[in-house]
Amino acid sequence: MRVKLPQLRPYGALALAILCLIVAYWVPPIVAYVLTMAAFVFIFEGALSLYERNRPAGGMKDFHQ
Repeated sequence: MRVKLPQLRPYGALALAILCLIVAYWVPPIVAYVLTMAAFVFIFEGALSLYERNRPAGGMKDFHQ
């Protein structure tokens, strides 16, 4: 389970973004606006999670005191 969990965060967020955009197509405009904004948040979360996984940024190895 611990092996699968780190892979679930970026791809799960991207899958939720796609799901939000699909559902936003069939709901009233106000709900579609909220779902579209949520989809943008999920896209940024998934993309930044993929970026962080490939290149960790700002850890103790980078910024020694």
